[in-house]
Amino acid sequence: MVLIITQLFQLAKRYDLWKDKDWKVLSQIGGRAVSGQAAEAWADHVENARAPRAGVTTAEALEAHFKKLVQEFGKQYFGRKAAEDQKDAMENGELTYEGHDHFSVAERLFRINDQLEYLGPDVEKFSEKEMAKKVIAKTLHPNARLEYIRRGGGTTSKQEILTCV
Repeated sequence: MVLIITQLFQLAKRYDLWKDKDWKVLSQIGGRAVSGQAAEAWADHVENARAPRAGVTTAEALEAHFKKLVQEFGKQYFGRKAAEDQKDAMENGELTYEGHDHFSVAERLFRINDQLEYLGPDVEKFSEKEMAKKVIAKTLHPNARLEYIRRGGGTTSKQEILTCV
């Protein structure tokens, strides 16, 4: 479900749907992409939502309005503790992987972190420093973790973190 939401925001950016004020089209696409309980929750929180208040016409304001609707959907559909549980799993190194493609794992963790905001309106993602220290370092396999730390653990930016992996 989070992947669908992410793709909706990517579509809006790619085709300037915020500029064209076509946020309702996104809600309809999202509604068609889901079924069952998700479809009902989507209809309640996003597709059948009221339009933004009068005067809200900028692309940024329309995107913020749609994001708020999606976050309310996320809170109902995934549950109030979903973001907290996901962050705990990331912090505790519980997201495991096979093989030795540590770079891809670090990228995946950053994508998950970026998508946390769709799980509810008050969800905060990890900062890059927190990702370096609390998430990446605990998720990597032992030898990769040692090498990551030896290289400095990437403490300033996402790019630096990925370089150290």
